Amino acid sequence: MGSCRLPEVTGDKEPKKKFKTYPIGSVHIDIAEVHTAEGMLYLYVAIDRTGKFAFVQLVTKTDRTSASAFLVALIAAVPYKIHTVLADNGIQFTFPPQYADGPTATYMTHMFHMCCHENGIEHRLIKIRHLWTNGHVERMNRTIREATVKRYHDDSQDQLAAHLHDVVDAYYYCRRLKTLRSLTPYEYICKISATEPEWFKLKQHHQMLGPNTLALPSRPGVRGSLDFVSDALTDGRRFRVLAVVDDFTRECLCLIADTSLSGARLARELDSLIAQRGKPKAIVSDNGTEMTSMAILKWCQKTKVRMALHCPGKPMQNGSVESFNGGFRDKCLNETLFSSLTQTHAAIIAQKEDYNRNRPYSSLGNITPSEVRNQDGYGKTGRMRPDYKPKTLPKTAGI
Repeated sequence: MGSCRLPEVTGDKEPKKKFKTYPIGSVHIDIAEVHTAEGMLYLYVAIDRTGKFAFVQLVTKTDRTSASAFLVALIAAVPYKIHTVLADNGIQFTFPPQYADGPTATYMTHMFHMCCHENGIEHRLIKIRHLWTNGHVERMNRTIREATVKRYHDDSQDQLAAHLHDVVDAYYYCRRLKTLRSLTPYEYICKISATEPEWFKLKQHHQMLGPNTLALPSRPGVRGSLDFVSDALTDGRRFRVLAVVDDFTRECLCLIADTSLSGARLARELDSLIAQRGKPKAIVSDNGTEMTSMAILKWCQKTKVRMALHCPGKPMQNGSVESFNGGFRDKCLNETLFSSLTQTHAAIIAQKEDYNRNRPYSSLGNITPSEVRNQDGYGKTGRMRPDYKPKTLPKTAGI
C-alpha cells in the first residue's frame, strides 16, 4: 500500500513570501539580569539584525541614563551607521504606558529617544507583550547567559566582564552562522564593507588590532611572527608545522610539527617559549581558527601579550614569518620525504639550527640571526644580559 498524500492545492493557497530584508544598521537592544557573588548586575545586549554584530555592557543600575550611555558606546563601537534601533517598552527606553498620552509625554522627550534623534537614528518600540518581534536580541541574550552565568560562577563584576568579552569575541570572529551563509559576523561585515561602502564610517579592517598599529621592534624579544606550514607524510597523513620568528633578529624561535595543532596546544607551546625566551609585547599572525579560538583569547588575557591579526588577504603584513616559510618549504619540506613524525622532528630541528647559525641576512649586515642576538645582549637562553648595551643595525633591519 502506498502512502496517502493530500493533493497540493494551488488555487486558494497564497504563495510563500520571503522575509523582508533590512540593510545593515538595524539594531535590536534588550536588558537582562545577571548575578555574581557580589550581587545582581544588569546586562545591556545589542545585535544587528542583518550583520549579527553583537555588543554588550555591564551596569550596576539600569535607568534612562545608563541606556543612553550604552547607545553612545554602541555607536562608537559599530564601524557602520546605525539607522534604526528597536527596543522594548521598558522605562529605560520610553515613558510608562500610563503616561503615554499625558502631559509628561506631550511636553517632554525621553532621554533615550533624544539620544537617538541627535545621532539620526529612528527609535522604534515593540508592541506590548509581543516579545517575539525583538527575537534576534532575545536569542542572543539567551546564548550569552548560557555561555556565562548559567555555566560558570563569577566572583566579581570584573571577572564576569572579562568572561563576556571573551564570549563575544569568540562569537564575532569564530561563530559561523547559517543566516550569513556560513560566514562569521566579522567576515560578513568585511564582505558588506566592500560591496556597500556607503554605510560604513570606517573600514572594518581598521577595527582589528593589526600590525600597522605596532611600533617597529628596536631590539630582540619585542615582537614575534607566527604562522603554520602544512605537508604530508609518505602514507598520506597530513601534518602541520608551527613556525615562530623574531621580527628583529629574523631568528627562528621554534618549529613544532604534529598532525593536530589546536588553539589549546598553541597556548601551551607559547607558554613554553616564553619560559625560555621571555615574554614579547606582541605576536603577529593571520586570522586562522587557532588564533581566534577561545583558548588563545584567554591566553592573551592571562599573559597580557597583544595578538595582532593582519588583514585578511594581505599575508605580507606578516612578512617575517612568510619569508621564513618560503625558504623552509623550498629547502626542507620540498626536498625530503617524511615517513614518520619522528623523522620530521629531526629534520626540522636540523633545518632550524642551520638557518639560525649558518645563513646570513644582507638586511642584518651579512651576519646570521644568532650573531645578531648575541651582539644585542642575548645569550644562549635568549634572555637579556645585565651588561646589555644596544647596538645600531643597518637601516634596512627589521620590518
